[in-house]
Amino acid sequence: MAVTISGETILQNVIRKGGIGTVLPNADIGAIAATTTTSVLHLRSAHYDTNTFRNKTAYRFRPGNATGVADYVRAVTTLVNSTGVLTHDATDSDTTLGAENIYMLYGVHPTWFVEDLNLALRRTYFENMEPLSLAADAGFQSSATSSYTESDADAGPATTFTKVTTADSDNVFTGIASGRVANAATDGYIRQRFNVHPGEQVYVGVLARADVGTSSLVAYDVSNAAEIAGTVQHTGENWGYLSRAVSVPSGCEILEIRLQGEESNADIYHSGLWVNRINDRRVKLSTTWDTAFKIPALAVAKFGASVGSGVDAAFSIDYEEIPPSDYDFLFERPGANPYALQWHTNRWADQPVYIQGRRAYADLTTFTLALSETTACDLDLITAATLRALYEDERVQAVTPDWQEKLGRWAGELAGQANIHKTTGPALRRRVRSVARLSN
Repeated sequence: MAVTISGETILQNVIRKGGIGTVLPNADIGAIAATTTTSVLHLRSAHYDTNTFRNKTAYRFRPGNATGVADYVRAVTTLVNSTGVLTHDATDSDTTLGAENIYMLYGVHPTWFVEDLNLALRRTYFENMEPLSLAADAGFQSSATSSYTESDADAGPATTFTKVTTADSDNVFTGIASGRVANAATDGYIRQRFNVHPGEQVYVGVLARADVGTSSLVAYDVSNAAEIAGTVQHTGENWGYLSRAVSVPSGCEILEIRLQGEESNADIYHSGLWVNRINDRRVKLSTTWDTAFKIPALAVAKFGASVGSGVDAAFSIDYEEIPPSDYDFLFERPGANPYALQWHTNRWADQPVYIQGRRAYADLTTFTLALSETTACDLDLITAATLRALYEDERVQAVTPDWQEKLGRWAGELAGQANIHKTTGPALRRRVRSVARLSN
């Protein structure tokens, strides 16, 4: 991810904007001992008395401690206001102050904060373009690599498959990540297999960048143990879109699509794989796309320039929204294959179609009490969403007399932030294109 924020950054913003605690930055902590924390700057004050923080039902929260769960949370007891020494109710296992910050939360147990932060992540969405494809992990956006099999597993040439998420990298065309195939032998590849009918047509396409060597899109007849003629190749260091129509040979019931590097030192990046049976009208969807809300539109990718036989310039891409009348969704949650898209036409079957989707940030991140995890969600958006979730929480309501007022405030703030960060998608809507054509 290019831009991320940590759980501690979110906590600090929630405390400061919501007024639910005190941040004790590491540099402002004078000392810690088995049962005390000292901060002259923040805690030494004649305006405080011995029980100021006990009366607030304050919890000391130390997410960066070296011991972990044993030292995350302590209930605050008393304060020596003349020295800024705060006492808590149990002995710390880790009595060495490292680089960590320490926090006090008023009436909100740290576990409640983490639970409501994760709830907020389930309610905030980011826009995500994913190929509509029979291939698993078609956009190479999963952190796992298990959807693709390396050639080594087939007793073939050695290669290594990894995922790349480097910020501002030329090695990621679009989306969260790309897949890297780094060869240690000639013709190494990754592959997926698909059940097919002999004689049918299958459309195949892939976005690829050949950092070193030659990228090849290969169709292989597993049933007859033979390559199917028509390999498409790309040697460009800039991204290309390789595509071909595969005629399934007689006797072939299993088709293998290989994303291959030809040379022994080939280093190839991939950012999308389309495999579509031309005659299919029903396409299974992954659990990522489990509601129609998460798929506001489908868009077909159009490329404006060719750089070789079967290869288009990837950055010449444009998107056009597919009419919603051309498809519907089939959702049967108890079913073995609960989510599917039903086409009412096959006019898009030989083109690269994207799901122009919404995904919850919780798909990518689940925070723990360590708060060391990160999210790409906008800080103001996730702050408002977390504070709303906190004041919806009956545990927090029980210790917050004016919770209704605060809930209303943060619900309004969240609505405003959601409007600022509204997902719209890159697809040129057909009604806009029609007007443009009339004006030319």
